[in-house]
Amino acid sequence: MLRYILFGAAILAGLIAGLYYGWELSPVDFGAGGPNSLRADYQADYVLMVAEAYRSEQNIDEAAAALRLFPDRNPLHLVESATSFAVENNFSPSDIARLNALHSALLDWDPDLALTPTPDD
Repeated sequence: MLRYILFGAAILAGLIAGLYYGWELSPVDFGAGGPNSLRADYQADYVLMVAEAYRSEQNIDEAAAALRLFPDRNPLHLVESATSFAVENNFSPSDIARLNALHSALLDWDPDLALTPTPDD
């Protein structure tokens, strides 16, 4: 019986030590994994997904909000860079048309976006 009690105490001590180490001594830092750390192809894919959602829902407010996931990028410039990436990498003409439609909709929605500089410029 003492053997089972010691085994349970060892399990409990290991659990407590592991939780203390994981939460206090070496917590996970999720700050380095933001959307700005994505490669250009993944950023272009994300913008294309937003363009496809815009095509089906026709809600520019939601599309602009989805593009604001990249806080230090102007949404219009983000779409422009995704479009140029799509052209350079031979995306389908329908995908490029969707990106162009989103670009036009963003210009109609807020023309001041074209005048807003970003750190990318």
